[in-house]
Amino acid sequence: MLVRSTMDLRRTVGGEATRVGVLGAPDFHLLGIWQGSWEGQAVFSKMFDQYRVPVGMGVTPIEKLLELLNTDALAAARKVDAEAVKALLASKPDSSAPAA
Repeated sequence: MLVRSTMDLRRTVGGEATRVGVLGAPDFHLLGIWQGSWEGQAVFSKMFDQYRVPVGMGVTPIEKLLELLNTDALAAARKVDAEAVKALLASKPDSSAPAA
């Protein structure tokens, strides 16, 4: 789940502020992950009875996600993957050069 700051845009006319819109900030922050959902019936309007909407079960905070990602097993797996990528991208002698 990503969140970002917003700014309420208002215009003042005759001493009275009127809302004219909302501006979203360009930067996003990871709040957590959505851990599941089930389908529910749309109840906000009878006009939308034919639609089904996802109903969230909750958000796992980012701290818990980091706790999982930083376990020894996953850190070791990331290290193995990084070494494999490094080896794949390493410089190699040109195979088309004539042997001396």
